[in-house]
Amino acid sequence: MNLVEIILRQSVCAFLIAAGVAGSPSDLPAAELVDLKTEKLGEPVYTLRFGDPGKGTDSLEETGMMKHGAYGNGMGLRFFDGKRGGSQANGVYDIAYKNADARLANERVTDLLPNRTPLTGGKLFGGGAFDGTALWVGHSRFKAGQAPPVGDEGGGIGTRWDGSKGPADTGGDVRVSNENLLLAPVVEGVAIKQSWLFSADVFVPDYGTEERAFTEPHSGIFIQPYVDRDGWGLTAPGGLGFRSIQLIPGVWHFLQIRVDVISQSVNVAATCKIVYAYLLDGETDGNSDTFDLAKMLDATDSKPWIQKGKGPVRIGFAAGLERGWQGSAPDAFFDNIEARPIHAKP
Repeated sequence: MNLVEIILRQSVCAFLIAAGVAGSPSDLPAAELVDLKTEKLGEPVYTLRFGDPGKGTDSLEETGMMKHGAYGNGMGLRFFDGKRGGSQANGVYDIAYKNADARLANERVTDLLPNRTPLTGGKLFGGGAFDGTALWVGHSRFKAGQAPPVGDEGGGIGTRWDGSKGPADTGGDVRVSNENLLLAPVVEGVAIKQSWLFSADVFVPDYGTEERAFTEPHSGIFIQPYVDRDGWGLTAPGGLGFRSIQLIPGVWHFLQIRVDVISQSVNVAATCKIVYAYLLDGETDGNSDTFDLAKMLDATDSKPWIQKGKGPVRIGFAAGLERGWQGSAPDAFFDNIEARPIHAKP
């Protein structure tokens, strides 16, 4: 089996990213995000399932995902070998977690957390079982016993997961690779509306309730989609954002994000409005977010980022983590990332 199962059926009208359980993710209800009376879901554009357990490497190459680097230098990995004694099993790494009061020390390591992984065969939301492979989002992973010590405030050097030397990171993030970004054309004098739905099976490990120096680890993940034009990120930081979800740890959840975009060019000046609406486990998660990308300015010259590039606006699934005191979990897992178009019914 290939690491990535991709079916390219891109529609000019719309796209969806939905991550599912066994079978099709569209089998799960999305009535809060898709008006089934006036809209319908198209066939999958691609499906990312991350290969076979115990085979391959931890590299994201050929998975359809890539490191982005807006939150920090942390590296996303392919999770494939979490069985007892495996190269990614529980306790193989120590995560240097920064959960101090931000007013005291932004980079202080408060806990060294032996990594925990989702159980192969664990129940996915809506049915089906976890197959043992996933996208592993995280940062500040060190070989067991070789992390900077608790109390380190940013200068300590440890041995990272890959054998390199360095300090604990400030964060880490990933997005779909360039070939999987979906396109919103920018056409002079023509407003083009597209509607998309992003979703993923997502899991945050449960790091327990034992007493710690500060608060318990958080369970938040940043999940605002990535958006750029010609490589210029159109929301901060770097085309991502700060919309997050808080999860119950230790169980699989199902995330869906609807994206509505209206893009055009007026007098050769590109404009684009984008709206994100979120659903977690079938329930609306907070209010929708609206961005007028023509008002997102580069502080150095007050020019809109969208007008610096050329070509279409590009959008894709993304996820990231920052420090513990910013509400982020130590790490998170995503599986079955899929894309479908949403079409208006005739």
